[in-house]
Amino acid sequence: MFSNDPEICVCHDDLPPGHTRLRHRDYVAELRRQTGIASKLAVLVSVPAGSNLQPQHEESGLSIIPIAAPHRLLAPLYSLLPALQAVKNFKPDLVTAQSPWESGPVAFLAAKLSRAKLLLQLHADIGTREWNQQSSAYRLRAIIAMIVCRGADKIRVVSENMKVRLAEEWRLSPEKFIVVPVPVSLPPPTELSRSSAKNTLLPGLADHPTVLFVGRLYPPKNIDLWVETAAAIARQLPETRFVIAGDGSEKEKLFALLERHHLREKTILTGHVSRDRLPDLYKCGDVFLLTSSHEAFGMVVVESLLSKTPVISTATGGPKEIISDGVTGRLISSGRAEDLAKAVLELLQDAKTREEMGARGQIAMQQRYSAEIIREKLVTAWLQSAG
Repeated sequence: MFSNDPEICVCHDDLPPGHTRLRHRDYVAELRRQTGIASKLAVLVSVPAGSNLQPQHEESGLSIIPIAAPHRLLAPLYSLLPALQAVKNFKPDLVTAQSPWESGPVAFLAAKLSRAKLLLQLHADIGTREWNQQSSAYRLRAIIAMIVCRGADKIRVVSENMKVRLAEEWRLSPEKFIVVPVPVSLPPPTELSRSSAKNTLLPGLADHPTVLFVGRLYPPKNIDLWVETAAAIARQLPETRFVIAGDGSEKEKLFALLERHHLREKTILTGHVSRDRLPDLYKCGDVFLLTSSHEAFGMVVVESLLSKTPVISTATGGPKEIISDGVTGRLISSGRAEDLAKAVLELLQDAKTREEMGARGQIAMQQRYSAEIIREKLVTAWLQSAG
């Protein structure tokens, strides 16, 4: 496996639940459970230049092979020789890569030389208009991914929406795709009630209906529509407050939009929030509002529902597969601020329905996206690809 997550190199006696290394140990255990043999998993991982890390081989069957490169774009070049050595030593049945545009070409070569099957994994909404508009580098990544994926035996995507779109755009058989979502979990929640969490964030916030957004501030999140919807909500329910957590390239644009719509005094901007604070942060919203134009998956949707906060979202990509309309939230297909605002207002003014939606959402997310369930599906996909 080729990975871009250097956190997997960390190893000590007290790794926190959900840690990357623990997750990969569980993958090996699941491989052995499903195959009945002593399977192995070798991970070649890109780490920052200057990292003096040695290969690590665990009794669990997990091997970690760090590869340091002076720049992320040079990682494929620096990983070429270690990859060739790894396939020589491990003689893999399957080669997989988490990034088709960076490690994908090296994985392709390694699979060909070792006569192993190749599974490439796609987590991002690659090739969409919003993706391509970010920079010329993103457009190049999409082209590389398409070329390399054409030579793969299987392609793992995180939603049915991605499968249908890419099969059509890349002119590939749908049978080439395997849908396995990403596992989603949150740190253990504190004992704070929703009201207490609100007042901890800002004294007196519990006295106001609150609309929440958590995520990266960049074009696909459609910040213009979010603020326009918030303005429509505030006009009809002036006591509403808005919480926006995140950072990104459109932060200054967000500030300008809030000023233009006279929402700055009604909005709490938290900036980036550490993962351990997320459970309490999600409690600060009575409703989570997502106005994305594209979402490959929608991890924040799952996290919000795990926290019993119902979600109002544009009907796009991953959210269409995560949210049960009218059951765990609402999907608004029109993409109009007025329609989104109406759905949010209905929930803000109906505490009973909010609570019921949140409770149903938490159960549904635990049943569909827990680490145990996704681990079994992913390992099954590996074995299916290697078969």
